[in-house]
Amino acid sequence: DFPKIAFIKYFEPLDWFIGTGEYLDDVADDIQKEVIDRIEQVRFGKDGYVFAGTLDGISLAGPAKGRNMLQVTDPNGVKIVQELISAARDGGRFVRYTMPEFEGLRNAPKLSYAVMIEDWGWYIGAGEYVGDIEAIISAEQVRLQERVRTLVISILSILLTIFVTIFLWARFIAGRVKANFSQFSSFFTEAATQHTRIDIEQLDIVELSDLASSANKMIEARNDTERKLHENKNWVDTILESIQSGIVVIDVETQKIMEANTEAARILGRSKSEILGRSCHEFMHQHEKGQCPIVNLGKDVLQEEQAIVTPEGQKRPVLKTASRIDSEGREYLIESFIDITEIKTLEERLRQSEQIQALGTLAGGIAHDFNNLMMGIQGRTSIMLQDVPPDNPNYEHLQSITQYIKTASNLTTQLLGIARGGKYDVQPTDINEILHQQVVLFSRTKKEIQISEHYASAIWSVEVDGNQMIQVIWNLFINAGHAMGEGGMLSIETENSTISEQEREANDVSPGNYVRLTIKDNGIGMDEETMRKAFDPFFTTKEKDRGTGLGLASVYGIIKNHKGHITLRSKPGVGTTVYILLPASDKRPVKSDDKPPAITHGEGMILLIDDEKMVRDVGSEMLKILGYNVLVAADGEQGVELYQEHKESISAVILDMIMPTMGGKETFRKLKEIDQDVKVMLSSGYSRDGDMETLLSEGCQGFIQKPFSLEKLSNELKKVLDS
Repeated sequence: DFPKIAFIKYFEPLDWFIGTGEYLDDVADDIQKEVIDRIEQVRFGKDGYVFAGTLDGISLAGPAKGRNMLQVTDPNGVKIVQELISAARDGGRFVRYTMPEFEGLRNAPKLSYAVMIEDWGWYIGAGEYVGDIEAIISAEQVRLQERVRTLVISILSILLTIFVTIFLWARFIAGRVKANFSQFSSFFTEAATQHTRIDIEQLDIVELSDLASSANKMIEARNDTERKLHENKNWVDTILESIQSGIVVIDVETQKIMEANTEAARILGRSKSEILGRSCHEFMHQHEKGQCPIVNLGKDVLQEEQAIVTPEGQKRPVLKTASRIDSEGREYLIESFIDITEIKTLEERLRQSEQIQALGTLAGGIAHDFNNLMMGIQGRTSIMLQDVPPDNPNYEHLQSITQYIKTASNLTTQLLGIARGGKYDVQPTDINEILHQQVVLFSRTKKEIQISEHYASAIWSVEVDGNQMIQVIWNLFINAGHAMGEGGMLSIETENSTISEQEREANDVSPGNYVRLTIKDNGIGMDEETMRKAFDPFFTTKEKDRGTGLGLASVYGIIKNHKGHITLRSKPGVGTTVYILLPASDKRPVKSDDKPPAITHGEGMILLIDDEKMVRDVGSEMLKILGYNVLVAADGEQGVELYQEHKESISAVILDMIMPTMGGKETFRKLKEIDQDVKVMLSSGYSRDGDMETLLSEGCQGFIQKPFSLEKLSNELKKVLDS
């Protein structure tokens, strides 16, 4: 089916409808062909023509018609067509390049302007050889000189004639000629430095009036040439100033800067007046001390990184391109450079992010396996505690094992915090409450440190994982304690903060409402190099065996995974300040319940699917203690078969997420195909991640993270069964 346009007329005598039509695509093709035909007929100047092409590089009009020129590169590395397309997409601008070799065309520098035809996906442009522009200027100068020479010869001839005439008629016209020549003398004197004209009406000799008219025309021609030269210079200056790169022109012989644009002055940290006429080594090549490798080797430089030192001593990285040109027997060096400070900063951030992401993947795997191991110990301990009364000598030992497991679980939580891809158990929280609770605990262990607390009274709530936030706070407190040594001042402050669209770039964070946490110490502080690596995994300034280098890496991962932002400000000998922004929530904070959960017994059959035998063994025993009958499966396929066979008697399924052959996601969907009302509780050594959230949204009734106690299992399973 193709769109078509038609015209229909009703012919009443015969009761007919008569019409005609044409496909719109045919009309568009005809118009495009006509446009191409007209473009190909346009010529201007010596070698001027109009070219056109598609955005995929196919030339529609011009010397390369029909060819794909997208990858064509000139000797200076400029991808010509790609640059022209980029210029057209920018709304139209000039592109400078060296014309490739085509039959009948010169291989020389050219300046072209390109614009976009959005509806057809074309770019169209025209250009002029740089040499032709210079040739026009030179030709104008030559023509002016020839005309002046001709006019001078004419004037001298006329003067000679006048002299003879004066000699013959001296007594008769001496006074008149003297007066007229006096006026001419004044004119030539003034015309040498000013734009002046002869007043012909004041001349009473017809011949001198004609001469004056020619002289006036000569002056007008000179003025017109000077005006064109001035316009051309302004045009070149405009081009230089519009280029987003720094451009300097250096005299090879003297190595002095002859020309520079405003961007070059900005990058060098000086004004144009400060750098023009001075040696390039003062600003750009300090380390070369008079030796210019570009000149000495006779080679151009393409995309070379170099550091420029500003007057303040700041090293500013630039990407430099340099090439030599010859103008009227004198060599010049054209250097262009781009400030890549921001690019380097972004590269460093990307490197840091990729490093932490790789570590996060490793940490997540370790945490998963470690939690499975802890599951066996936790489960066995919970079972033993059911049979050991509090007065038994082993009761305290078993309780201690339980506490050790919680401590180990906190370690895996920290490892999972580094793996930023995982999601946390978030809920609306009063950050002031968490901070104050941790300050109370920290102050008991670090009594030599004074702590100042300033909390906003009406602080907005934040949706965070409370345990992860405690991990963040303690890591920052411990680092501050190490930095302050034997004592100091630790300041904690919270406030509501709104980031506007104007503040977005400065804060590198999306606009919106945030809660700002500020934790400041007056310890030893950090230099710029240390601060740059502070969030790198395993980077530490502490003595051997006193630091892992995971603290700030974990903090960074947790804050970023909460869609927050963290920055450091530090100075050696002054101290360090940590700023954290957490997105504000309009939900009311949830109050925590510190009462330990009681064991809830139940009945029915539970299908436990887990590839770890240790988890299956201890899990089935725990379920039996809680009053349930148990079926166990070593993988997803076996679990699906058992559910198909016993679905009428199975009350719920406990499903491990990470298994070989058939993982938790596929197993759950197979179970749903068998029974839409199946009740499933996910179990994993990982924290809740994207796959788990997907399954929970598809109908899973709950999630329990390994290792879990008998109490935790009984309560979470009860919720699933009651759902």
